[in-house]
Amino acid sequence: MRVNIRRTNEKNNLRPSSLKGIAPKKKFGQNFMVDKGILTAMVRAGKITGTDLVVEVGPGTGNLTDELLKKAMFVIAVEKDRDMCRILKQNISPTDQNRLAIIEGDIRDITVDQILNAYPKITNEKLSYKVVANLPYYVANPVIRFFLENVKKPERIIVMVQKEVGERIVSLPPNMTLLSASIQFYGKPRIIRVVPKGAFWPQPKVDSAILEIIPHNLNNSVDPVMFFDIVRAGFRQPRKQLINNLPALAVKYPSLSKERVLSLLKKNNLSPNQRAETLTITDWVKLVGLIVKILPK
Repeated sequence: MRVNIRRTNEKNNLRPSSLKGIAPKKKFGQNFMVDKGILTAMVRAGKITGTDLVVEVGPGTGNLTDELLKKAMFVIAVEKDRDMCRILKQNISPTDQNRLAIIEGDIRDITVDQILNAYPKITNEKLSYKVVANLPYYVANPVIRFFLENVKKPERIIVMVQKEVGERIVSLPPNMTLLSASIQFYGKPRIIRVVPKGAFWPQPKVDSAILEIIPHNLNNSVDPVMFFDIVRAGFRQPRKQLINNLPALAVKYPSLSKERVLSLLKKNNLSPNQRAETLTITDWVKLVGLIVKILPK
């Protein structure tokens, strides 16, 4: 039996009339997407076909899962809440059960290999997959990074995130942030559409956005540890100039004196007076390359 959807008098919002006796849990950030039009838009954005393996994080009652199963070959759903795992099993029709695997657990405690191994026809060949999920706000950034930083990256990521977070992720110079740099190092993000808070039940306090990220391997030759050491230093105090932030790297890399940092910035055609928010990913990658050359082997 599926969760019934009914129209309320509260601004024509939709919400489940029953969760089989289980109330949404704030500690898990449970705000269920109950606007079928938005669910359809997420599946469409994922370009899901009958040959696709899809990973969903935080499926809840299965509203999005149900839509994914209409298009995908197979869906692997990762759900932390044991009660929701039980409800999800009950809500998916018997005819779709053999194309759904449910993993009970926190995605931050699971590996990508463990997730993909839930697909019963896995082989030693490279297995491609997509991620489509309505993410709880509090785990959005860690979950996105979890997939982007893995060797086995998804083909495409479509996630619902807090609108403000989505806007920060897609920001470009002169409004770059540490978050946008950390995502854009691995992939190209864009906001598909803004989703009003009334599309959820219970209704959150803020609007959301459907975010698309296409992973890439453009920076495979760059040491990510070094990259993020340097970027974090640059954004250490965002309103300060690079020449005042980057010398903090000397704590970990003693050879990077202020004078050397000044020289490296000029070699990269960057002004020491610039702020981190004005640099592109390409600027950061070039700067990392210059720093690597002068560090002791």
